[in-house]
Amino acid sequence: MPVVIQPRRMEPRKIAVVGGILVALTVWALWFRPPPATPVETVELSGEVQGTFFHIRLADPSLSTQRLDAVGTAVRQSLDEINRQMSLWDPESEICRFNRAPPGSPFPVAAGFAACTRFALDLARQSGGAFDPTLRPLLRLWGFGGPEGPRTDDPPEADQRAAFAKAGWRRVTLEPGGLRKDADGVELDLNAVAQGYSVDVVSRRILELGVTNFFVEIGGEVYVSGRNASGSPWRIGIDEPRPDALPGEHLAGILHISGCAVATSGGYRNRRAGAGGRAVTHIFDARTGRPSARERLSVTAVADDCLTADGLSTALFILGPDEGLPWLATHYPGAEALFVSMAGDDGPVTTRASPGFLRRTSMTPGR
Repeated sequence: MPVVIQPRRMEPRKIAVVGGILVALTVWALWFRPPPATPVETVELSGEVQGTFFHIRLADPSLSTQRLDAVGTAVRQSLDEINRQMSLWDPESEICRFNRAPPGSPFPVAAGFAACTRFALDLARQSGGAFDPTLRPLLRLWGFGGPEGPRTDDPPEADQRAAFAKAGWRRVTLEPGGLRKDADGVELDLNAVAQGYSVDVVSRRILELGVTNFFVEIGGEVYVSGRNASGSPWRIGIDEPRPDALPGEHLAGILHISGCAVATSGGYRNRRAGAGGRAVTHIFDARTGRPSARERLSVTAVADDCLTADGLSTALFILGPDEGLPWLATHYPGAEALFVSMAGDDGPVTTRASPGFLRRTSMTPGR
């Protein structure tokens, strides 16, 4: 059975064991391993970071104890450093200090923080503002991304307008001296890209240490290299957007991939009931300041790196397939995407993919 990825939640969750298989955040792993010709020992590393969890699976026949220790140390050091820069759960991280800082003067930031911000601002510009990394005041107002969890009612319209007025990707600029914001109350939230960036950093460190067959997942964002323990490409399952289904219970398709990144965005897991019985998701359209109404949609992006896949999955979710697929071909011709949608609780599942998606992923039907 394949690894199944789903859209991330913004709240931390505990690790659980289901049927003897480790489950973390929005990814569960039930590893398909027919007996290989030469048995390959597989090692798993897992832990907590950025308010979520990471899972790493190493399937390398030359993995010595010394190299495994080196990988574990490198992974922890890399994630700790990124945490110090971009964690919204650590009040003393660089991003939290920037969000509290007064406007006007450049705020010095580390290179990784600057790289994520540059990508996020570029993505905001290219998407016409549909994607925006400055919606934190609005998300917090709606109860997303904080320890208290989603609220049970809609915020007053006046409060929504006030929070939305603080947003706007043009209000943050990246300069040689650091980041600058133009007004009090402007805040960055890099959750849509930071975990993808973290996957890239960890993957590079693992490769530098001579391990070539591995799976890295942080908060539902994935990079795979080489082959799995059976010597085959890694198998990644894409869930149908069914809010009440268990992970892996209904698969829209199975990807067979190596040497690329996969990220999925969707509102069908992290949502609540809103006014009039409508669903309120954690993904907001920055053009309107409102939660996306695409309740039964998921978008899976495939790219060479996970930073790109992570950001694209969110931007494409907001844009939708009609606008998003032509936009992707224009701005990110090297990436691919799959839209999976459902009509109601038990309606038919439909998929739309970019022209090269099937060729790049060798996707087979789900179940």
